[in-house]
Amino acid sequence: MAASTRNYCFLLWTLITFTILRSEICFCGGNSNRIVKRGLDPDSQTPTEQSPVSSSVPPSSGNFRVENVNNNNSESTDDYHDSGGISNSTSPVKVTTTGLGPSPSPPPSALNDPSTTLQQVQESTTVDTAGTVTSNSGYVPTVVENILVDHLDRSHNQAVLHWPAGDSQVLMILTRFWVTKFQSVAYSTLWRSTDYGDTFENESDKFPSDVVISNFYFHPTDQTLVILTDTFNNDIYVSSNEGRSYGSYSVSFRPKSLAFHPTQSQFVLAYDDETLKLYASLNFGKSWAHIYSSVTGYAWSVEGVDDDEYLIHIESMNEDTGLYEYTACTVPYCKKVIPDEQLGNIDHNSLTVAGQYIFVKKTEADEVLYVSYNRQPFQPAVFDRSYGYARSYQVVHVNDGYVSVAAYYGATYDLFISDESGLYYTVTMENIAHSSTHVVSGIVGTILTNQRDPQTLEMRTWISFDNGREWQLIEAPEFYRNKTSTNCQLPDCSLNLYTQSYSGFESEDSVPGVLISYGQAHQNIHSGSKELFISRDAGQSWSHLSSGELRYTYTNLAGIIMTVDPETEYSSSTIGYSTDYGSIWSTSTFTDEPLHIDGILNEANSTSTNVFIFGHVEQSSPWKVIKVNFTSSFDAPCTSDDFINTTFSSSSSIGSGDDNGCCILGMKRLFQHRNPNVSCYYTHSQAIDVFADQCNCTDDDYTCDFGYEADDTGVCSSQDWFDEASPTGECPEGEYYNKSSGYKKVAGDICAGETTISYQPVETACPIVAPNEMSLVIDAEYSGVYQWRTKHQLTFLLTQDKGTKKSTVYMWDFGDGRLDVITGLDSSSAVTHTYNVSGVYNVTVNASNSDGYGLVAQLFTIQEPIESLVFVRQRTTLVINEAVSYSVIIPDYSDYSPGALHYVWRFGDEGSVELPLLTFNDSVLHTYTAAGEFVVDTRAVNDVSQGEASLLVHVYTDLRIVQLSFSSTLDDINPDTDTWQQYFSNLLLIKITAVLDVNDEFLETYIADGLPTIATVTILPRGDDDVTYLNNVMNKLIRAVEGKEVVLTLPGSQQISALTAEIIHGGESSDTDESTHTVKALYIIIPLVVICVLVTAIVLVVYRYRLYRISYLHMDEPDLSGGGGVGMQPSYRHQSSYDNNCPDDSAIMTDEFIDDDFYSQQPIGQIPTLSVLEGRPAELKEVELDV
Repeated sequence: MAASTRNYCFLLWTLITFTILRSEICFCGGNSNRIVKRGLDPDSQTPTEQSPVSSSVPPSSGNFRVENVNNNNSESTDDYHDSGGISNSTSPVKVTTTGLGPSPSPPPSALNDPSTTLQQVQESTTVDTAGTVTSNSGYVPTVVENILVDHLDRSHNQAVLHWPAGDSQVLMILTRFWVTKFQSVAYSTLWRSTDYGDTFENESDKFPSDVVISNFYFHPTDQTLVILTDTFNNDIYVSSNEGRSYGSYSVSFRPKSLAFHPTQSQFVLAYDDETLKLYASLNFGKSWAHIYSSVTGYAWSVEGVDDDEYLIHIESMNEDTGLYEYTACTVPYCKKVIPDEQLGNIDHNSLTVAGQYIFVKKTEADEVLYVSYNRQPFQPAVFDRSYGYARSYQVVHVNDGYVSVAAYYGATYDLFISDESGLYYTVTMENIAHSSTHVVSGIVGTILTNQRDPQTLEMRTWISFDNGREWQLIEAPEFYRNKTSTNCQLPDCSLNLYTQSYSGFESEDSVPGVLISYGQAHQNIHSGSKELFISRDAGQSWSHLSSGELRYTYTNLAGIIMTVDPETEYSSSTIGYSTDYGSIWSTSTFTDEPLHIDGILNEANSTSTNVFIFGHVEQSSPWKVIKVNFTSSFDAPCTSDDFINTTFSSSSSIGSGDDNGCCILGMKRLFQHRNPNVSCYYTHSQAIDVFADQCNCTDDDYTCDFGYEADDTGVCSSQDWFDEASPTGECPEGEYYNKSSGYKKVAGDICAGETTISYQPVETACPIVAPNEMSLVIDAEYSGVYQWRTKHQLTFLLTQDKGTKKSTVYMWDFGDGRLDVITGLDSSSAVTHTYNVSGVYNVTVNASNSDGYGLVAQLFTIQEPIESLVFVRQRTTLVINEAVSYSVIIPDYSDYSPGALHYVWRFGDEGSVELPLLTFNDSVLHTYTAAGEFVVDTRAVNDVSQGEASLLVHVYTDLRIVQLSFSSTLDDINPDTDTWQQYFSNLLLIKITAVLDVNDEFLETYIADGLPTIATVTILPRGDDDVTYLNNVMNKLIRAVEGKEVVLTLPGSQQISALTAEIIHGGESSDTDESTHTVKALYIIIPLVVICVLVTAIVLVVYRYRLYRISYLHMDEPDLSGGGGVGMQPSYRHQSSYDNNCPDDSAIMTDEFIDDDFYSQQPIGQIPTLSVLEGRPAELKEVELDV
């Protein structure tokens, strides 16, 4: 129910956006499953040579890719072309868009668009139309029209077709809605016909209601085996009866693409492009096993080349390094195998498996192409060095015995062709345009390419009939089809063709010699109108078929050529066709009302007489599938008398008059074609027969060898960069090699006999050559370890690519004083040595022989292995927000050079995405902000090893920490070692536990490093009364220390006492019935009390004295009015403000001692100061009255 709801929600969204998406739809075709896309304006995408393939296709793609490896770099679900990406082909695939001219054909990236959802047939009508016939045939094709209709049909934008094989009449169509934004199928419908497309049945009732069939796969050798994939619900449906019934199997992955084993019909690979995982089934999809991860490319073994037929070639990403590598494994267990240990990392999406060859690329200073021939170790391909170093390489074509490669130098490409090994390449054409090389199918050695003038940038088409030995411009036909002159003569004007596969260039193995392409009879390829041309003799001569960019196709081994000419914009109701290779044309109406043509499809490499036209009347109308049967356009099936023999030759041999005039690459080939003047059609039991005879060798069968070039007279001589005296490959001392005479047979040439001795190599003794191109590495596998470490035996591997090896003397210097002298590379290729001390060593090998010497030197860093890692002894009970230092040590380790060692810390309180702490120090501070139990993990890491240690810590919200000091005699016997400190800590814990009568699980003792000896006692909480309990135990410990109860007996009966106890963390001590003031508190309080008593006594004495003086003055009051005795005359001192310098207790008179009469006698605004003479006139006492 959930899946159904999700499906319909997705469906609603796609219906809303469908109007926008329809403008992006185009037609494409390709493999045995052909795709039709709906509703493209033919003028909106007109791929020309000047237009790049697509921004989504890398420069290394295009038709230069060899379709074998499933490289997962395509945006789309499935691939239906040869330009790279994961190949879902279930059988050999033609490269071009079948049956379409250039206008509606998208570039290869569009051909990658995967199959999506489809709708069904409810109506079926047959229309016999009498067309207008301009030929003498008198017969017109039969038309069958099917309308695919259901509730979602109007929104389907793709149709995928499967063509029957052999005598089968089953034809399947999957209509689907492909959502580019999500790169997936939104909904689909499967249709099945058992009468070769006359009627279709909706297959929806065979599946659950929420099923979304994404694609179907027919086994290439057994068409009764079919697998359907549902990438929306992750389901697989399997049929063994050509789709009559299915078994359903749910899988745990997204089956984006499948690949059948070439010989084992039950073996299937499935790839999940989201997780990059590869799965295998050994029972044709009924059960699956995950076999490999991080896969970016894969290919089954090649029959007759790989020793193990269950082998899978894999390009994968190393999850630790993020780099890519070439590996292999065998099903079903798929144990990883490294085919070439020395290859190392490779470029992403660079693996290509093609027959005897495997190609990978490695970008170093420049991109380098590496080749493995017949599964031998990879070697870098060597190109003509006079052209410098290319930026990139693209494999154009692979054949048995040679490889064509395009090398990119910054503006254009140069085309190279190899020897049999695929290692040595000579140039065959310079300045070719990207993706413009077409190797003709069915005819060995015929190549077309477009060459760009570096100055004018104009392009012209060149053709070679001998694998690039000689090139020539193509002669344009004298007349167009309407009998007007082309006015085009060589050399100024020639026929220039759009040779890109996506531009509609057609050649097929089943129709050797027949080529169809758009082009122009002009001085160069230009932006003007295109014309359609055909060649029936492998490109030697061409005739004009039609004007303008028509949709076209051919079938019945090119015995039928059909075009559709739009009548109004992109709609048409009329077809044109020819049954004699384009000489005479007829027209016929295939529908009552003009149909917007979405695609024209025919069965590839087939003798079928049927063509299917897909389209719709209006943008919102349902699909129409119209089957056009041309059987009625012929008189009868062909018989053996209706065939004629045809031979093809290179232009250089035409008219030579000798027996070799019809030889191409040493072979005379005879093709049997239908006589174009006979009105008959091929049947399924007939095909174009090919006969071949080997030819004698002539001068035309030879070309310049690698490292040589031809002068103006055609003589091959060595190039400046090439040393012709040195063998190009391995040449062991004492043996012989075939020294090149400067010539070799043209690639793919199989002529017999020899012409002159000047072409033949000369058997020459292998010379003594100075050693060169040496390399030195440490082999980890042979050494039994994976790093370079001390006290381990290391194996040094010496390789030498060039120079004599048998008699060469090799002097080894290991950099630590050891010297070895060894004769012969066989004995010197693997030498063992052990280093006892870490350091950087310069290991050198000096190789010498009679021709010279070579030297290789390499720096190797040898490091100590980390055997173990331990935490330094420290407290493990902590309180929150306490900063604590954690330290580790590596026992018996000495290499602490800067940067040689680092530490990785985790404290257990990190978030889920927080990275660990990396330091170069062996200690670190950390603060826990929450209570709990945590594990401190650390790793010490160097280049060769690592050690791990962990520490369990407990963090509390509250606890008590008391620090103890001891008598000085303890310092005399404290050696300050971890062992003694741990011993004394345990002894102290036992004593405190006994004194306090507390369980030791609630106490922790720790002795700090250094002198004097200090102990830390941590008191841990135990329950609900944590605060009371903690304070009681802490105070009890303090009293015990004060009472000299903490006394420890050391060996030798020496007694040590704890002298003081100081609170480091926790609450203050309290006067409860079980506690008193601490010693420290008493030291502070007693002096304060003494001071207070003294101050109080002094104040009382002064106070009493002054009180007495005031009383005395009142009793003996003088006469202030003027009378009185001698010396008793008063004097007044006025002050306008208070004397702030006097203390508050300086006043000796207050209101209670002075009455109101006294104040009334003072002048207003004045405060008197009274001086009184006390019987001694010379001494005055001054009393200050402050009011």
